Amino acid sequence: LINLADLLSSLPWATRLKIAVGAAKGLAFLHDADTPVIYRDFKASNILLDSVSTPLIINYA
Repeated sequence: LINLADLLSSLPWATRLKIAVGAAKGLAFLHDADTPVIYRDFKASNILLDSVSTPLIINYA
């Protein structure tokens, strides 16, 4: 996994958009759960990327 904060400035805009949309979908999933999870520490350093640049939100517990 890659730390997003260290990588973001070197990514093409299309990849940045993919990451932003994926992170937003992740937050929507958490907020729309039967028992909503309100994520209060959303920042680049809490988003990791897998090998195909899919964002993974961490530290939400």
